[in-house]
Amino acid sequence: MKRHLLLLLVALLPMLANAYDACINGIYYDIYGNEAIVTTCGGDNSYSGAVTIPESVTYNGKTYSVIGIDNEAFSSCRVLTSITIPESVTFIGYRAFAECASLTSITIPGSVTSIGHEAFYNCSDLTSVTIPNSVTSITGAFSGCTSLTSITIPNSVTSITIPNSVTSINDAFYGCTGLTSITIPNSVTSIDGAFCGCSSLTSVTIPESVTSIKGAAFAGCTSLTSITIPESVTSIGFAAFSGCSGLTSITIPESVTSIGNNSFSSCTSLTSIVIPSCMKSIDIFAFSSCSNLTDVYCYAEDVPNTDTDAFSDSDIRSATLHVPYGFIDVYKTSSPWSGFGTIVAIGIPATGISLSQNTLSFNAINQTATLRASVTPSNATYKEVTWTSSNTSVATVSSSGVVTAKGNGTAVITAKTTDGTNLTATCNVTVAIPILATGITLNQTALSFTAVNQTATLTATVTPSNAADKSITWT
Repeated sequence: MKRHLLLLLVALLPMLANAYDACINGIYYDIYGNEAIVTTCGGDNSYSGAVTIPESVTYNGKTYSVIGIDNEAFSSCRVLTSITIPESVTFIGYRAFAECASLTSITIPGSVTSIGHEAFYNCSDLTSVTIPNSVTSITGAFSGCTSLTSITIPNSVTSITIPNSVTSINDAFYGCTGLTSITIPNSVTSIDGAFCGCSSLTSVTIPESVTSIKGAAFAGCTSLTSITIPESVTSIGFAAFSGCSGLTSITIPESVTSIGNNSFSSCTSLTSIVIPSCMKSIDIFAFSSCSNLTDVYCYAEDVPNTDTDAFSDSDIRSATLHVPYGFIDVYKTSSPWSGFGTIVAIGIPATGISLSQNTLSFNAINQTATLRASVTPSNATYKEVTWTSSNTSVATVSSSGVVTAKGNGTAVITAKTTDGTNLTATCNVTVAIPILATGITLNQTALSFTAVNQTATLTATVTPSNAADKSITWT
């Protein structure tokens, strides 16, 4: 048995010693037909300094075109400082330059059409990359490039979406903590996890071609202070902007109908959110832990289907919800919207209300007077008020402020703003209707006299005893 293992090892030694077909001028190649691909040497890669890959190589008297850089060809060459790639190369393979910690810049020729997953993973000194228009696929290529400060994606790249798509960039710049700005071409239709953890990213322009933002696309971009989402976007997915602690406000365009779970969670500087009228659903934790949230403007007349924990740990009890006029009560009875401390109509709110009279006195049934309410400021969006009476048996009030006396007593007429501010003004009403005499009697019904100038006194009694006017005349 031992003899057989020894013979097997002896047979494998040539293969282990030569995991490549040719070494020409210090660069290792595999030969395929008339083409050559730069490959790994089979042991510890030892490339250093500046390396120039030729367009073609000659081996055993035959010339081969160099068409690609194979998986891990230059991986972990920590003292490699620069690489020149010829126009003949069409692809850069998986982890081709991963862990090349001294590589500072790279120019990818126009012949390259694809860049493999983690091709430049953890190239910690890489500061800039130029990607040519020929490239159609980038998958996680620059993750961990912590010094990368600028990157331009060409128009040829058609999507930043899910893995394994031939036209996608997935997690391509994950953890590029030095990246400060990004230009996305108008060919891109979706963004999925592409810039997660780019903590120095301060600005990004999303083109009108993008229809979805998902998969923690900008999660952890703590330096991002504002973002404009174009009208082309229809959905914002899982954790798209989670942990963007520098964002202070967000306007979601009319085209967006759904917001995924954790989309804006832990955006601790976010103070205001604008939700469009076409919004249909807001998932769990969408705006959770947004601890400085003060105003949410929701233009949807049909209350969006919203998870009860959409605003968890965001202290919405101290925030104001602005909704369409006439729909305040609907939101007040719908969770989690009912948890907002104040719910008002969208627009310029009322700040004060006063009445044309503060007191009214009536002395006859059905006597009327008209109150007029003045709402400030003069440019308040909604100046309508509601009228109520505290005692309708004493006085009633119409929807236009007409007060009608109904019976003796006192009542309070109240006018209240209808824009959700619930400001009030009051008028004290007194009704004192005089009680009329209903009868009169004399203390004697007949008198008899027996002498001239003889006298007698008659006394009149008016009823009821509380008649307002008891005066009488004698004839």
